[in-house]
Amino acid sequence: MTRARPDPIAWHRSRPCESGACIEIASLGQSIAVRDSESPEGLVLTCTSQQWEVFVAAVKDGAFGGEA
Repeated sequence: MTRARPDPIAWHRSRPCESGACIEIASLGQSIAVRDSESPEGLVLTCTSQQWEVFVAAVKDGAFGGEA
């Protein structure tokens, strides 16, 4: 049997995001999806779970000049 629609994706954003201008992430099994919270119908980037972990570690280490 074919379903009419796939299950909705459960998007999550950081709790400290007060401005509303944040990224949202969703787990897609072996992949992570990333989108702009201000443009939920816009582009979605995907990466592997391992790539996401490397990216998060780099952010925490200050690789992009900001604070984690």
